[in-house]
Amino acid sequence: MIADNKPKNIIDVVCEHNKAKPQEVLYRFVSGTSGEYLNLTYSDVYESMYNIAQNLGDKASKGERALLIYEDSENFITAFLGCLAAGVIAVPLSVPRTQEMKNIINYIVSNSDSSLIMCDSKTRKKLEGVLTNSRISYFETDGGLSSSSKIRTHTILPDDIAFLQYTSGSTGEPKGVMVTHANIMNNLDVIRILFGHTTHSVGCSWLPHYHDMGLLGGILQPLFVGFPVVLMAASRFIRKPFYWLSIISEYGVTTSGGPNFAYDLCIKHVKEADVRSLDLSRWCVAFNGAEPVVNATLENFNEKFQVAGFSPASHYPCYGMAETTLLVSGLGSNTVNNTLTVCRPSLSAGIVLPVDDHNDNSRTLVSNGICAPGHEIIIVSEETGKKVKEGNVGEIWVTGPSVTSGYWKRPALTNNRFKATTFGNETDSGQRYYRTGDLGFLYSKQLYVCGRQLDKIIVRGRNYFAEDIEYVLTKCMAELYITAMVVFGVTNGTSENLILLVEVPRNRSIDFDACKVCIQLRSAIRRHFSLELYDIVFLQPRSLLKTTSGKVRRKFNKESYANDDFSIVDSWQRIFNENDSVIEQKQHFCYVTFSALDSTQQLKYLRKCIIADIARHLDLGPQSIDMSLSLGALGFDSIKITELLTSMVDIYRVNGISAQIFYINSVETIIVMVMEQLIDRITIYPSEPKELIES
Repeated sequence: MIADNKPKNIIDVVCEHNKAKPQEVLYRFVSGTSGEYLNLTYSDVYESMYNIAQNLGDKASKGERALLIYEDSENFITAFLGCLAAGVIAVPLSVPRTQEMKNIINYIVSNSDSSLIMCDSKTRKKLEGVLTNSRISYFETDGGLSSSSKIRTHTILPDDIAFLQYTSGSTGEPKGVMVTHANIMNNLDVIRILFGHTTHSVGCSWLPHYHDMGLLGGILQPLFVGFPVVLMAASRFIRKPFYWLSIISEYGVTTSGGPNFAYDLCIKHVKEADVRSLDLSRWCVAFNGAEPVVNATLENFNEKFQVAGFSPASHYPCYGMAETTLLVSGLGSNTVNNTLTVCRPSLSAGIVLPVDDHNDNSRTLVSNGICAPGHEIIIVSEETGKKVKEGNVGEIWVTGPSVTSGYWKRPALTNNRFKATTFGNETDSGQRYYRTGDLGFLYSKQLYVCGRQLDKIIVRGRNYFAEDIEYVLTKCMAELYITAMVVFGVTNGTSENLILLVEVPRNRSIDFDACKVCIQLRSAIRRHFSLELYDIVFLQPRSLLKTTSGKVRRKFNKESYANDDFSIVDSWQRIFNENDSVIEQKQHFCYVTFSALDSTQQLKYLRKCIIADIARHLDLGPQSIDMSLSLGALGFDSIKITELLTSMVDIYRVNGISAQIFYINSVETIIVMVMEQLIDRITIYPSEPKELIES
């Protein structure tokens, strides 16, 4: 960042860099297997930004909202900056691929009162028929823009809203975090200080541009400080994690990272031979955030990639969220990456008791660093509402200039979450805090996140609220009179397993089918949340622990489940392990068999094989696969997608599907794509080469 005449907003930053170093490359977009790339200089960004801002003048007024829906970050960046320069509030969103995502976009259009969508021509075609609001207009920013030497300026005030960051919603009602220009500038400076960035830094990001970590950390931070960054598509990383590491190696990247699962993917899927081809010695800030940081992941990553020059000291666990713009804690320049092993029973009781032994009664936690400069983190007792001393567990509260002003058009929730005061300080002079909903503690001034309030579940960086899940599942089960259930997460290694406890209805008939109900529940949670239930436990009526007012006592039910205190009627794990009819997954593809069939038989045979493949990846029976659902709705997360891609290439020899799998809509689409490639191969090779048959 330029020190003299400190810029007041990110638009000023663009202007300053354009004057100082217009021809230097800021963004390099890498795509394809042969390393094709597109460069954007500071001058390119400046000119495109103002060109878009000028064209926006006739389409939206200052303070109005515009949805930004782009497939690629290169078009998104200048559109986002153009919005800010024109005084239009940007609303970054992903391209909808499922019906649930389409419903969410329609909700956001209504909630944000947006009348304009900014996109490129390619994305415009994908949005046809998605929106229910006929008054929405489109602005395609990749062509036909009029240029003007006269720049229409808008006064940008620090407290003006720059963009709305919609958090992931669970019941079709995501919340729009109001991020101001002052929030952006302060948090970008916090990141610069804590990460130790200079103009000599080099960045790399695969994180989605519509995500707070991708937008603030991957796109705006390099612009703010003035260092180059290599950007790649998230789908490219998910399909082949090695590609991310190869970019870090090739370009001498100093800062890059992602959620904990990104490091797990590298550990699992990067081959040893590929590891030896890497040089990770210049990677000094490997940030890890957006979901709980797992010590085992850090250790396994160290073990695998130390031969490539990766230093354990480069691990950079950090903590933040959209409501605080992005970052609120990190290691800092004089802080080391610490872990703390504590007594597990004491921790459950809210007391931090360090121990030397690593056993079943201990838990090793990773430090998320120190509080961001200019901010304050306090730990507050859930029971008393008072600030607790260091070494005691409570809810994490944050205050400071990076904390945003609240949720768009949600005043009650904003007051509850963003204007909290500790007990005894409720007067007008009392300090206001943002309540994160996370549980943690301070130890030697460092923040440790040890859990979350039990109504919030984090899976692969996304937040889910248990009440929302229970509401949807209860609604789906209304015809079976299932009305009492509780869901919670149980940590298992590096992942979070979802457990659902269900009371069987008191008036259930003799033909109550637990297996059928399990399949319905698992299908419903995939369809609505793209989540998997690890276990569904059926309990006798009136077994769930509740308060006198009838509210489920989540914490105590979770403890009773862990202690096997319930009288269990049946469970998914028992059905899965003992009922072969549920997990009939014996169909395997054989090319010789396939090529000998006629076209009608080939399609039937291929459909059975692919459905069986998908069922195996989900630990389900083929009959429970809903052919109308997308992969996400079926329950495929990033790791399962990677494993499915790998297996399909190996089994069917159809490499082309790898590049398109993120754009398909259903299992049926996969079948058609594979079928077309297999038919083409039969035309060329009536008898498949021997080495392919035997492999």
